[in-house]
Amino acid sequence: MGLLKTPLVIVGLLLTLIGLGNVYTGTTKAAEYEKLLATERATPPEPRKSDSPRLEPRLRNSLLKNLAEEDDRFAAARAKLDFYRVVHGGGRLLTLLGLFCAVSGVIHFWYRYSRASGPTLQGG
Repeated sequence: MGLLKTPLVIVGLLLTLIGLGNVYTGTTKAAEYEKLLATERATPPEPRKSDSPRLEPRLRNSLLKNLAEEDDRFAAARAKLDFYRVVHGGGRLLTLLGLFCAVSGVIHFWYRYSRASGPTLQGG
């Protein structure tokens, strides 16, 4: 039970737990937004209405506005997808760091325990 009182082991276990939570959240939410983007891209775009066949400044602005609006529809979903990919990567890093801390704490505890209970040499 002394092992669970070692600060490095406790920190390592907490970091590992938080990291695993981030990996799970990042994986599930990223898959959700990838699926959302894939289904939205599969739907064909709506046909544009044009009043005149000539490319006037007013018509040019309306065409560029329609293109920008379609890009804005996907911008929020892409931003969230990127965010959850970062969460996933950070979770992997936290998990690795937590495991390293926990293993280091166990080794440190074992080393101190073995030195404390080892044979003592008496000088003569």
